[in-house]
Amino acid sequence: MAEILEFAMLVAFGFSWPFAIWRTYRAKRVDGKSPHFMFIVLFGYACGIASHLVEGTKLWLCYVYLADMALVSTDLFLCFRYSRKLNVRKSTGERLAPPMCLAALAVFVFVLAAYAASAATLRGEGDVTLAEGWRFAKDSSSKADWSAESFDDSSWRAVRVPHDWAIEGPFRTNDYSGSTGRLPWKGVGWYRLRFDVSEAEAKGCVFLDFDGVMASPEVYVNGRRAGGWDYGYASFRVDATPF
Repeated sequence: MAEILEFAMLVAFGFSWPFAIWRTYRAKRVDGKSPHFMFIVLFGYACGIASHLVEGTKLWLCYVYLADMALVSTDLFLCFRYSRKLNVRKSTGERLAPPMCLAALAVFVFVLAAYAASAATLRGEGDVTLAEGWRFAKDSSSKADWSAESFDDSSWRAVRVPHDWAIEGPFRTNDYSGSTGRLPWKGVGWYRLRFDVSEAEAKGCVFLDFDGVMASPEVYVNGRRAGGWDYGYASFRVDATPF
């Protein structure tokens, strides 16, 4: 729902610019135009693109932002063209910013937009939630290499994360304190998941983000140790790109 509302906002804002461009082009006048305001709008659009790239979500909206930026940039170009040709100033008497400064800002905006487009293409679909398809087993001191890529985990239990194997009990009044719910939380649990990485995603970086794993987890990717964490109450990230 949020992305639909954001898309509607961008369409509503972008709808007014073609009319402004047409009026400027026909009248060859820029009375009431504010280049400073247009640069602020461009900066706002650039921030919108940056936020989606950082989050890695709804990357298709970056192209809508770029379309709106193209319209604003067109109107800004006409504003400078006719203001120089007719040598007019804003009705308030405010002088236009020096051309070199504005040109530098324009270059910055377009470079950022180009980077956003290329990054959106390389990032592919962005974040993927890996909640389904996990296999789980309690460690029973098996000598098998459970981290091996070729290990057969078909006999393991199918689970969905988040998953808590301790909550299943049984309660143990003598072995565990009341602060832990007297649940058998001690031990080692193994979780395995198989997933594919697309060709587009393989060209960039692949990170595995964990909201929390209790406790002291170790992460293996394709049979190789990729990372770990020593605290169960905080999220952490593992760079899976080299594996």
